[in-house]
Amino acid sequence: MVAKERIAELSSRRVEIDDALAVLAEQRPDGPDPAEIEAMLDAIPDLRPTLRAADPEELAEIFEAFDVNVAYDKPNRTLTLAATITPELVPEKQNPRPPRGQVGDFVYSGGGIRTRDLRVMSPTSYQTAPPRGGRMILAHSLEMWRAGSWRRAKPARTGSRAYDPGMATVFVTRRYPGGALARIPAAGHTMDVWEEDQPIDRATLLERAREADALLCTLTDTVDGELLDACPRIRTVANYGVGYDNVDVAAAHARGVAVGNTPDVLTDATADLAFALLLAAARRLPESMAIVTEGRWGAFKPDGHLGRDLAGATLGIVGAGRIGAAVARRAAGFDMEVLEGTSRGGTPLPELLERSDFVSLHVPLTPATRHLIDAAALERMKPTAILVNTARGPIVDTDALIAALHAGAIGGAALDVTDPEPLPADHPLLAAPNVLVLPHVGSATTRTRGRMTELAVGNVLAGLAGEPLPHAVPAPRA
Repeated sequence: MVAKERIAELSSRRVEIDDALAVLAEQRPDGPDPAEIEAMLDAIPDLRPTLRAADPEELAEIFEAFDVNVAYDKPNRTLTLAATITPELVPEKQNPRPPRGQVGDFVYSGGGIRTRDLRVMSPTSYQTAPPRGGRMILAHSLEMWRAGSWRRAKPARTGSRAYDPGMATVFVTRRYPGGALARIPAAGHTMDVWEEDQPIDRATLLERAREADALLCTLTDTVDGELLDACPRIRTVANYGVGYDNVDVAAAHARGVAVGNTPDVLTDATADLAFALLLAAARRLPESMAIVTEGRWGAFKPDGHLGRDLAGATLGIVGAGRIGAAVARRAAGFDMEVLEGTSRGGTPLPELLERSDFVSLHVPLTPATRHLIDAAALERMKPTAILVNTARGPIVDTDALIAALHAGAIGGAALDVTDPEPLPADHPLLAAPNVLVLPHVGSATTRTRGRMTELAVGNVLAGLAGEPLPHAVPAPRA
């Protein structure tokens, strides 16, 4: 292969250059002249033709020969490189001009360490910045590299907060799973993480985020005009979740702050849980488990522990977006009849509630959907019907639901979300009959939560680079 054939040649040239730089270091105790450094780097063979022709395995072999650490993110087709730069060769002078044939600028970072900041954007749009410790970080798309489509970071969008392409500070409100958070310091930014198990309180959030340039938050963190005014450096808010009702998007856009979320990745996980709740409620699994654990498992009774059949039953899906559609596909496998109702059409909500044996909610929380399922809606449901909610708690009027369960107006409720949330252990809802409550775990699978972190970090890094967020939340319509 062309990549393998050039390794020996390139390695020998590297040794020559290293030797020359070492001599310069001895002759210039205060650091070599920038022009001499530039001349040395001009002599480094241009790897780009070789790299464009190489596959990831061959690239890794080349980088190993050059003492380069490499990480290849296959889903995002993003390659991250780290190569050591000798600190003693770095003069603390003004930046020399870029070497011929190179893209980017020479910059000086803290401690007199010279790094080369190419600021090359990947499909996930994150840039490098000059980190400390004599490391050179290059982040770019493998596709762009092979195509030779190098480009500099774009300036900030018109109307956005001031853009500084150097080192930034990111405040992260929780320990998010997966390894994607490491991309933030790898890109040269400072990361401050709230390490406690409980959500950060409001006063501490305002204080810790005061000097942040970006905020990576989740549904327990209220991001509104007050916070953004108290933290004037923030130019990107990356919300960890597909929903973003905790963020005042209008206030953010009015202040030139970009907002992003993590769509699509939790569709299957949430749909799986919705169907798990439906099955558990239909077959009365919590009651059956309690019989076993409480020592009440007696002799077989023909009429004991009777539940509901799914085959042939009607499932009403309120909100047929991605998650609702995924639930509908699962229902088809159980031979259920599916009714879908959305704000744009389908089965009208009153009819859907009256005809359905199971009702599953999958609408976003908006002023129009708050208490969408109220006392009147619950009265329309069959007395045997089961309500499933994996969307947002306030879509259901909790007081009305408690009353309906006690009155036997509906057959039961299976909830992954509640209002309030978290639900206190002594809340009246938990004392109602035929209710199953989970602690908001719809997206809680290892793969899904890790992928959510990847998307949220991608939004952070894109915003800090002055690039459009890959998963941006648009400004609300006037």
